[in-house]
Amino acid sequence: MKKIKTKKNKYAQDNSSHSSLFAIGNMFNLNRSLSAFNPNMKYLFMFTILSAVLSMAYSLVVSKLSVDAASTVAVLTAAVFFFSYLIARELEPDRSKGAFIAGILSLIFTSIWGLGNIVVLFWMLMLLRMLSRTCGQGPGLIDNILILAATYWIVRDGQWGYAVLTVLACAFDSQLPSGSGRSLYTAGFAFVIAAFSPKVPYEVSSVHADMFAVIIVATVLFLPIIKLAEHTKSLDDYTRQPLATLRLQFASIFTILASFGMIWFYGQNVIQSFMPIWASVLGTGIYLPIALITGKKSQA
Repeated sequence: MKKIKTKKNKYAQDNSSHSSLFAIGNMFNLNRSLSAFNPNMKYLFMFTILSAVLSMAYSLVVSKLSVDAASTVAVLTAAVFFFSYLIARELEPDRSKGAFIAGILSLIFTSIWGLGNIVVLFWMLMLLRMLSRTCGQGPGLIDNILILAATYWIVRDGQWGYAVLTVLACAFDSQLPSGSGRSLYTAGFAFVIAAFSPKVPYEVSSVHADMFAVIIVATVLFLPIIKLAEHTKSLDDYTRQPLATLRLQFASIFTILASFGMIWFYGQNVIQSFMPIWASVLGTGIYLPIALITGKKSQA
């Protein structure tokens, strides 16, 4: 009998990235592949290292900082670029070039207005991955612990609005399609953090005109991306299924409202931390018309 040869389906599900060092059963689900063999990841690492080198050189030569201080600034600057890129990829999964524009804008904003709290960027990234489900799974135990730890860390100074936003994001995640029941428990713990965290009084929003202009322009340019989410072609990392339109749109709306709301209530106390997030919003918004005019396809 003639043996029938079969071909391996190159589009078949491949969960190897979730069997890596960073995947511990179903406990750490919000990680995404950072393989250096992926061209986008290769450029991300290159630009992240370059931003650290340039930042350290500037701090030593121009700002006359000590080596220790310059090293700290360099690491934080590189983290700003890195997280701004990743946040932009959550907001616009189809077009990676917009994320690089976002990273560059985040460096420009940082050079103009200074560094904020880097943990805020990590906190926002985790909430976005939980809401958008780009990873293909709901948050695991370690993911929830990281979300709560980041929330606790950034509310220590009294801006308990962060904890309220964590409560809302987790509660909504449990109710959206393919919601995770564990998110309700996380919301409960976040509520405890909000209740027992130190409180600082709200202040009248005092934001510089140039910062406010960036926020308005970013929001206007980003609005079409929310609508076009229904045409997203990217697949999630784990199940290789199309991304849920409702989740993508909700994650985008949450980013805009959460960022604007925190700045509205806390003004200059938090705006430096949120400007890299607005860089992600602006970068994806800037690249969208360019991609549509030039006819660029999905670059996930």
